[in-house]
Order: sequence, then C-alpha cells, then structure tokens
Amino acid sequence: MNFERDFSLIFKGLLLIPLVASLLSWSAVADAGVVARAKITSKYVYRGLIQSASHPALQAGLDYNFRKGRYVGAWASMVQGGQQRNLEMNYYYGRMIQAGSVILDYGIQNYDFHHLSANKARTDLFLNAYLGKWGANFYYDLKDVETVYMRFRRVFYLPEDMRMTVAVGKQLYEAADSAVTPQSSTSYTDYLIRTEREMVKGLYVGVDYTGITGRIETKAYFSLFIELDLE
Repeated sequence: MNFERDFSLIFKGLLLIPLVASLLSWSAVADAGVVARAKITSKYVYRGLIQSASHPALQAGLDYNFRKGRYVGAWASMVQGGQQRNLEMNYYYGRMIQAGSVILDYGIQNYDFHHLSANKARTDLFLNAYLGKWGANFYYDLKDVETVYMRFRRVFYLPEDMRMTVAVGKQLYEAADSAVTPQSSTSYTDYLIRTEREMVKGLYVGVDYTGITGRIETKAYFSLFIELDLE
C-alpha cells in the first residue's frame, strides 16, 4: 500500500465536495467588499520551513469579495534568497459557502517566487473546511513535484481577548523530481502553536512557536508578529 499515492487519490475526490455543495442549498458567506491586511513578523515560517533566514518580514494582502461568496486576492511577503532580500507573491481565486455551522472555502492559488529561477512558480488547488473552533486545510500542488499538504487546527478562546491556535500539518510528496534534492522532497510533519491578542478592533499582537519533524533537520522557531486586518 502506497499511503502517499492513496491519500492523493482520496484528496482529489475531496475536491468534488465543493462542486456538489454548490449545487445544494449552501449559501454564500461574505458580502461584496474589500479586505486589506498587513503584518510584520520577526520570521516568516511557511509549513514549518523558514523563508526569511531568521530576518523580519513585511507582509501584505488585498482581497475583493464578490457576491455569492466568490473572491480574488493577492498576498506578498519579503523572503530571503541567498544573500538578497526578495519577494514572494501569491494570487488566488476562491469561493466560500456555508450550510448551518459548516463553512467550505475552495479555489486555486498561484505562488510566484521571485528569488528563484523562472520555472519555480507553483499552483495549488485548495479546500478548507471549518466547523466552529475546528478547521482542516487541504492543498494539492499541480506543478513540478506533485505534493499534497493537509493541516488540522483547533482554536481556543482565552480571557482578555486572547486566543490560542494549535495546528498540525503533513506534507506528502507523490513523486521525485531531478530538480529537487532528496532532503527537500522528504515528507514531514509540521506544527504550530499561536497565541495572540486583539489589542483594538482588527489589530493583533502575538507569538508563534512552529517547527518540523521527519526530515534530516528537525527545527523549531519562535516568532513575534503584529497584524492589522481592515474590512
């Protein structure tokens, strides 16, 4: 039994869920409008892997929500490529729908890494599901080495307008690729413990503890952040 291959097939089947749900009595979540956000973090860590070489990173995003739950957006972050500071740009299109307490968010996202060679852009199909304090995220990589990423998380609401998020993710690689080193194509588990507080409406200050296991290197990082959400 090839677990990674079989899970990939299951995940592809999960992508049919939003299509079926959209044909049923699911309603849109968001009204039309613009959402902007900005964040500064002491380290940019993505799926347990550090992207800013322990340097601070400024991040910003802008979404436009259409009616019926559809949205488009762009997000950017400083990254560190070798000795130079560079830029990662993400573009995405999705739809968010709801039935009762269950929310589904699905779409496609493109990652453009300006610090890498021209052919290193990546495109994911994504499916996110939320039920109260619980959430699950699934991503399927369409380009280069086909990979599947899944994450499960739980939010705990604390006194004094604080909340804690605990998440565990799994990166699965389907196939090897000559452009990827054996170390970087090894499946691994990542984890996140985030504690944050809303200081005023839309302004959050917090700390992340995140890391990975299952690769040659096993590392963990603390990072501080300030985030501003404007709706």
